[in-house]
Amino acid sequence: MARLIAALLVLATFAGCASQKAPAKLTLGSLSAWQLQGKIGIRSDQGNFNLGFAWDQTPASYDISLTATLGTSVAQLNGNEDGVLLTLPDGSKYHGKRIDELLETQTGYRLPFSLLQYWVRGVPDPESDFELAANGFSQEGWMVEFRQFGSRGPRKIEIQRSDLKLRLVALKWEY
Repeated sequence: MARLIAALLVLATFAGCASQKAPAKLTLGSLSAWQLQGKIGIRSDQGNFNLGFAWDQTPASYDISLTATLGTSVAQLNGNEDGVLLTLPDGSKYHGKRIDELLETQTGYRLPFSLLQYWVRGVPDPESDFELAANGFSQEGWMVEFRQFGSRGPRKIEIQRSDLKLRLVALKWEY
């Protein structure tokens, strides 16, 4: 179950140019408060999974709900500047200072969750180097490719590392 949650959070994905910093003016990327509902497919050596998610991001905190195919809760993540809380359906709770570290401890996967908050908005993390590609960019060992954009933001995103591939579909954006 914990590996499934980690893989989901990687909801985390080019031939590139020279490394550079993100542009200063980013419309959707500049938003600090937004809501996103969607689904994610996860492929790894551990197996394949499909999950739904609802992500509520504010400048000071985030709440992410993960659900199985029939809407059954898989996990709840709540985070702010003080840390993150992972709650499982059986009531188990796990605390950590950083989401990436908590998920690695609980799942064994090093997932780029701290980067994912930018990637789902169609931009690289402005504090980390990246390389541009025709349909996206690479950042910190991950390939992020945008397959489709809707009127409110990225609709289909593929995130890939050698051992893990995610396909994210945004169903509803609000900001």
